[in-house]
Amino acid sequence: MRRIIAILLGSLSLLALAAPGPAIALPGNEKWALLIGVGDYAGNTVSTPGSKQDALDTRSFLGEKGWPQSQMRVLVDEQATAPAIREGLDWLVSHCGPGSSCVFKHSGHVKQARANDGDTESLDEGLWTYENAFIWDGELGQKLSQLKGNAWFDFSGCEAAGFDDGLSSPQHLVTASSQENEKSYESPEWGNSVWTELLVNRGLRGGSSMEQAIDSATQQAPLATAGQRKGAQHPYRSGGADTSWLDRGAQATPAAAAPKNCLLLFICL
Repeated sequence: MRRIIAILLGSLSLLALAAPGPAIALPGNEKWALLIGVGDYAGNTVSTPGSKQDALDTRSFLGEKGWPQSQMRVLVDEQATAPAIREGLDWLVSHCGPGSSCVFKHSGHVKQARANDGDTESLDEGLWTYENAFIWDGELGQKLSQLKGNAWFDFSGCEAAGFDDGLSSPQHLVTASSQENEKSYESPEWGNSVWTELLVNRGLRGGSSMEQAIDSATQQAPLATAGQRKGAQHPYRSGGADTSWLDRGAQATPAAAAPKNCLLLFICL
């Protein structure tokens, strides 16, 4: 009898060892984000105060959706140097394998000029970094197009649509605050860029699906920026055949009315 009990106890111990433990996330099956908001710049470059808040509010939205803080990198103001952004891009690409969900966000000044960045465009767009250097769309596109799985690339700045340099695809959604020949604006009243306030704060964080939020923000942005000396902004969207991976599953809530006559121009040199 003692021998039988010992055998049974031994079998139970083996079963306990074989029981499944907590699930371990596999590489490429996770959520990652690189969020950049440059509101303050070195030297005499004019500040864009809403840009920093754009990055922070996007982080809050993703956190509400289950993005772990440890899997989001946020570079704001003096943190957003060209070397730091390039290192962040390498980090994002290295983690975004098949099955992953990844977000890249940039808000701030944009430089439009002819750059030797490996593409054939006659006019390029550059992310304006804290120390007044530039990461051009050709380099950015070459890097971000390496991401696997689902991805959302969002740009808030002047001529923002120009950053879709081969980025958009059925799995990669690109949204931008304005067309390639337009300026973008921010609102002191909101403390954000017009685009991020409408898309993220009043749309996605208000319970809208990604498609609903894009549609609403695209309709409201030209109204909110009508009458500006350099013209209204008309947002851009391309790619992302299925955006359900970004949805919160809640019903849309009506967006608040846009403020009037309180908009500042993103100064793009």
